[in-house]
Amino acid sequence: CTDLTVARQTVDWPVLVVIGAGIGVGKAVEASGLAAVVSTAVLGLTAGGGPVALLTGVYVLTWGLTSVLSNTAAAVLVFPVALRAAQASGVAFEPLAMAIAIAASCEFTTPIGYQTNLMVQGPGGYRLGDYLRFGGPLTLICGVVAVTLLAALYY
Repeated sequence: CTDLTVARQTVDWPVLVVIGAGIGVGKAVEASGLAAVVSTAVLGLTAGGGPVALLTGVYVLTWGLTSVLSNTAAAVLVFPVALRAAQASGVAFEPLAMAIAIAASCEFTTPIGYQTNLMVQGPGGYRLGDYLRFGGPLTLICGVVAVTLLAALYY
């Protein structure tokens, strides 16, 4: 349905580079011991709250990083942290992975978190306050719904 030239021209190379670099950074986070340190901190902050508290902690950590990094970078950074936290606490990793994916994709409070937020900022004349005012409640709703459904389905 297409030729090789058109297919090559439609590849979004910067996105592929970000993903590739993110995987390398994720490996570095694991190999350096940073994942262990952060997962210990997350486990310490969510201790006593059970798996739902851990799920919420992973969601909030991912959302926080997505607010200042790209969603891909945040997901790659939190993945080894969540994996180590799941292993240390004995809970299933799947809901934590889903929380990472959803939190990285449902960040509407800054233009940085997701590419489309940044793409509409200039043409729409949006400011950071607009993202906080309208995206903040939407981000909060997405988080509450995601954590509630994941907890109900897995725990």
